[in-house]
Amino acid sequence: MPLRDFNPKLSDEAREAISAAFDAIADCHNEVAASSEKVVTRIAQAARVLGWPDQVVSAMINQMQTVPKCRSR
Repeated sequence: MPLRDFNPKLSDEAREAISAAFDAIADCHNEVAASSEKVVTRIAQAARVLGWPDQVVSAMINQMQTVPKCRSR
């Protein structure tokens, strides 16, 4: 099946709506990333209070911090 050239003609209103939607998605991502940093910090504090070894706490922090970064590409 040959590829077709998909070039929709969008109105200015449609382009603005799409742009606003992508801006909202980006804002949401930034809020989630900031919130997850607070969660990671508090979990690490609790783990240290419970006596978890520093190596385990550090590994857990590193693993949890990679999650938002993977999705931000």
